Amino acid sequence: MNKTTIATFAMLLTGLSTSAVATTVVVNGTANIYGAISLTGASGDGSGTAPPVVAVTSGSAIDITSTGTISCGTFCGAGNGADGGSYAGLTTATAITSPGNGLSGITFTGREMFLVGVFINSSAPPTTGTGPTALNYGTSGSTASDASDVMSFEPGLNQVFFIGDGTEGNAGVCPGPVVDGMSCTGGTLQTTYVPTGANELFLGFTDGNGFSGPPAAYNDNTGSLNTTVALVSSVPEPGTMLLMGFGLVAVGLLRKKLA
Repeated sequence: MNKTTIATFAMLLTGLSTSAVATTVVVNGTANIYGAISLTGASGDGSGTAPPVVAVTSGSAIDITSTGTISCGTFCGAGNGADGGSYAGLTTATAITSPGNGLSGITFTGREMFLVGVFINSSAPPTTGTGPTALNYGTSGSTASDASDVMSFEPGLNQVFFIGDGTEGNAGVCPGPVVDGMSCTGGTLQTTYVPTGANELFLGFTDGNGFSGPPAAYNDNTGSLNTTVALVSSVPEPGTMLLMGFGLVAVGLLRKKLA
């Protein structure tokens, strides 16, 4: 085996643990995040459609970014980006209660129609109950303060959480130009940590009659987001660790031979 072959082999082996993986999905405005478990039980003008799902690895770190525009119908007009909007005639807060299928509700003062996610374990998905604690965003002293201003976050399993456009910064502390009143350009990518036991991430929206109460009112939503889930770091599997070891040994042998 010549020097070039050894070097290439070593690089391939050691690079296995750090190779970037990214998946892009279309999240329609009708995507009901609670459809990660079941679309039944929604009231108003419909239960919407099933949310797209991305496979994830327990304990890994991911970045989630989105582009596009979605609308909740008449009240939302032309709509908003992934960070959501604030609309006259609707409630002052999104306050969706749990649908009873094991996923949590969520509250966000001053915003509606924003991208959310939920991690589940597909091998043992919840079936009943209110789920974990409902996250409360946008108010002083709330669970996660303003979700646009945290650099990293680890939601719980089955806990619906705010994603938005995936960058730090909102209209109040935006490091770049504000593009839709809520999100901005030039923000730093936020990191989301996959909770222990999770192997799937669902992406969608929380809607309701006036964005309050049980999930509902999805069928008049329009538009879509192109959302990319990119792996930042992962927990190497035992086999990968072994291959990494072989790669490091190969590098050591090459250096010894060259010395």
